[in-house]
Amino acid sequence: MIKKVLQCLFSIKNENFHKIIRILGFKIKILNKKKNQPLVEEYNIQGNNNQIIIVEENGIENCYLNIEQIEGLKIKINGNNNIVKIYKPFNVFKNVLIELGNDNTYIEIGKNCIIENFHFRLKFGTNQKCILGENITMYGGAIVLDEDASAYIGNNCLFAAGFMVWGSDGHSIINKSNKNLLNRVKKPVCIGSHCWFGLSVSILKNTTVSSNSIVGLGSVVSGNFSEENVILAGNPAKIVKRDVEWDGCSPLYYGK
Repeated sequence: MIKKVLQCLFSIKNENFHKIIRILGFKIKILNKKKNQPLVEEYNIQGNNNQIIIVEENGIENCYLNIEQIEGLKIKINGNNNIVKIYKPFNVFKNVLIELGNDNTYIEIGKNCIIENFHFRLKFGTNQKCILGENITMYGGAIVLDEDASAYIGNNCLFAAGFMVWGSDGHSIINKSNKNLLNRVKKPVCIGSHCWFGLSVSILKNTTVSSNSIVGLGSVVSGNFSEENVILAGNPAKIVKRDVEWDGCSPLYYGK
């Protein structure tokens, strides 16, 4: 009986990883800010030394692996030494999944991006990088980076729905005589700044699209397009017009 009375007057217990101290009938909660807090629901992190870093507008980097949820963004990591870095201010994340399934991958998303219905998948390899610049708009699609592939996208780009980056091939193509692999990744996918991609464009491995380019609806782009201010179109895509630039304003209102 005396023991039960003492437990009511003085006791210590854990509640959702926080410490609750009861003294003479008063409860005091001590918040636990250590890394053993449960992850937010939108994060599924497995492995060691993984980081989710938010860069504040003043440049200070904070690791929010356990405590901060970014609305509209889900992150799945199954591996070690992976980094997700996102710059503030956030603009829009809506139904976005970042999936890292290996070791030593790095994904960076610049400030003021609008990303909806998009899947970033870096799996089946190591050391992949996916770096997006500032003021990027993506309205649906995926960037798939396997076999140590990487992708770099500059600032102020616009991607319509159905945009796909295939940083590598899903299956091997082999020389019949000597069995040598023919379709290995040789370089990252590189997209310059201020590019406009129409509906359902696919970018294949080892491809470069230079700044101020326009890529037409349904194009399949493969190869090195080093010339700026061009329109690419077709399957396979080729230059169909030169000496152009684009503006996000509708033609109905441009110049008015």
